[in-house]
Amino acid sequence: MKISANKILLIWALATFIALFFVGQSYFYVLTVGKEIEILDSLIWELGYYYTWALLLFGIIPIANNYLLEFKNIYRNLPIHIISGIVFAILHRGISFITYLSLVKPGKLVEGMPIWFNPKIVGGSFNSFINYFVIIGVYYGVSYYKKFREQKLHSSQLETQLANAQLQALRMQLQPHFLFNTLHAISSLMDENVQKARHTLTLLSQLLRQSLDNIGKQFITLREELEFLKNYLEIEQTRFQERLTVSFEIEDDTLDLKIPNLLLQPIVENAVKHGVAPKAEGGSILIKSWTADDRLFLAVKDDGNGCKEIKNKGIGLANVEDRLQKLYGEKSSFEMKNGEGFEVTISISIESMDIS
Repeated sequence: MKISANKILLIWALATFIALFFVGQSYFYVLTVGKEIEILDSLIWELGYYYTWALLLFGIIPIANNYLLEFKNIYRNLPIHIISGIVFAILHRGISFITYLSLVKPGKLVEGMPIWFNPKIVGGSFNSFINYFVIIGVYYGVSYYKKFREQKLHSSQLETQLANAQLQALRMQLQPHFLFNTLHAISSLMDENVQKARHTLTLLSQLLRQSLDNIGKQFITLREELEFLKNYLEIEQTRFQERLTVSFEIEDDTLDLKIPNLLLQPIVENAVKHGVAPKAEGGSILIKSWTADDRLFLAVKDDGNGCKEIKNKGIGLANVEDRLQKLYGEKSSFEMKNGEGFEVTISISIESMDIS
């Protein structure tokens, strides 16, 4: 366990403050009852008492981290903390007691050792035992608050990233080049096939509406993501006509699983732009989903010319991988493969997809 110098300084400063507080409390108490107090003796005892706890923290904290007292494991870990509490209580009373005798009454150090067996001293160990659990409770409270703050910041970052992804997708849909090509295709169809022109216009409207409806949603079902992609790809098929072929291989049990919003769209857009568009004869895109080994697999494959530099993901694919890493960490994977075209495969642990 690594503890920074600033944290060590904070621990010792806190121990000093608590010790001085109780010295002051003892002093004002004896004033009210008309007794006398040895301020120096009291100061040495209190400082030794709380400095000993500060020292023992370096052993208590690793135990607290390795044996968390949570509902799911409290019956397994509580006995460990009870034993640990007894050990640290005895250590605390021993170290603080010997320190006090060494500094205040060094000549009576050996003579005072039998006091260890005095019921009053043993009873003091019970206080230390209770203090052990107080320390554990305070440490857990601080740790959980820190995790809460980190999760809140992490959530805020993800929301910002989602908003940026949605904005980028919306710009893609609204950019003059995209709209010009789509509207030009609709205009051409008006002379040839009015019904198809109207259908394409409807698709464009649905695409924009879906983007606006999903603003603020971090997760959507795969079914919803595929509906968005089908509208997008059908518009692209209007532009590319026979040059773009799209096929889906979707397992039914994957449709209701929740995935990050706009997870597949940048991958599909990359396939259209870099896999199909550069080829005079066009190409095909295959979108797949399946489950295996308690994981959801998603794949987008095109039969284009592949990627010259497999490590160069580009902004869209890099953002997808970054989102997966932030959301799921090691419970997700992102792979790119060159073969007969270019393929991107994503896998996510189904267990980790309970986020909503």
